[in-house]
Amino acid sequence: MQNKASVEVWLYNSKIASLLILQVDNFDYTFWQPITGGIENGETALAAAIREVNEETSIQLAPEKLISLGHQEVLVEAEQLLIQKEVFLGITEETSVVIAAAEHQAYRWLPWQSAIEKQLYWPNNQASLQLAKTYISSFLKNQ
Repeated sequence: MQNKASVEVWLYNSKIASLLILQVDNFDYTFWQPITGGIENGETALAAAIREVNEETSIQLAPEKLISLGHQEVLVEAEQLLIQKEVFLGITEETSVVIAAAEHQAYRWLPWQSAIEKQLYWPNNQASLQLAKTYISSFLKNQ
């Protein structure tokens, strides 16, 4: 069994009260997901999250704008792969997104209620979105 360390970032725009989702098209199927990516050798999960947000959206986030939502393990049985994933919520007021064309075809900013209803391909994305929703609800109450 192979292990892979990765990050997942739900980017929340506090100005428009919306979450960012990205469209992936791998020729077999198309799906929507948050920002994701691998942790490189010697890199912390926080540094990987900052890098992935920038690589996939061109948005620069300061470390204090990322909140850790916890850890998930995802087993991809067909590939004998165990993904160890750190989940983050990133807070931004930036609405301008430049997506990584090689990885994604489109993006959408959606209110978290709509993001929950949006068809997310991976069940672990659905679970981590619930974590983000809980934090966002708390965040909004304190505004």
